[in-house]
Amino acid sequence: MVRHLLYLLLVALLALVIVGQVREAAQPGSSDLVADSAASADLTLRAGASEDPAAGNSSPPAPPPLDSFARQGVRTRLGAEVDRHYLDSLFAETDSIVRHWPSGQAAIRVTIVPGGADGFTEEMVSDVRWALDVWSPASVGLRWLEEPDSSRADFIIRWADTLEADRAGVTDVTWDRGGRIRRALLVLGTRSPSTGRPLPTESRRAVALHEVGHALGLPHSSRAEDVMYPIATATELSDRDRFSLRLLYELPTGYIGAVAR
Repeated sequence: MVRHLLYLLLVALLALVIVGQVREAAQPGSSDLVADSAASADLTLRAGASEDPAAGNSSPPAPPPLDSFARQGVRTRLGAEVDRHYLDSLFAETDSIVRHWPSGQAAIRVTIVPGGADGFTEEMVSDVRWALDVWSPASVGLRWLEEPDSSRADFIIRWADTLEADRAGVTDVTWDRGGRIRRALLVLGTRSPSTGRPLPTESRRAVALHEVGHALGLPHSSRAEDVMYPIATATELSDRDRFSLRLLYELPTGYIGAVAR
């Protein structure tokens, strides 16, 4: 009798292993990439989320939804401690998609491409390195790794004289169908979008800090004291910025809408 029960238990375990392997094989691969222009910082205007059809994101494929229990769990977490974070804006800004770099990706390879724009100065490279250091993604298990070869980079940062739509910076993020960020491109303006004059150091740093937040997957905040407020003026992370980043990377990636699409 005991041997018979052990035999049945072994068969059940083998069945579970087979089912798990089939489910894993059915998951979309990282080749299913989606491009999106993250909401951009603006020194003078409130900037909203933008879509660039040229980047291939006019109708991005929807990522597979999490199961109902996982979706409800994420929504419950986002509904708690709402004064400590601003991730509830994920529902409005990213079509209810949680996106961040893969948890197993220990390093994000960053290439900084100096020059290429009127008004560029070497101080702007220092501004970017400062912004990367301020976010310090080590708190979520990531680190920046400067990569001289842009073809091998996960995150490329460069400059332009002016940007469209009165923007001072824009971040384009590419993610796979599971919501895992694979690449990011940050373009910073060298001049004020409203006056055409060179941006002062504090403004450049505020914009760089804001856009690096987008590159990490963060949405906008509704409070002016946060770095991720749409009008980039803050040069220090708030407690809400730090808590939002930690919470974001504790959440599973994917669609978290109330009803699966």
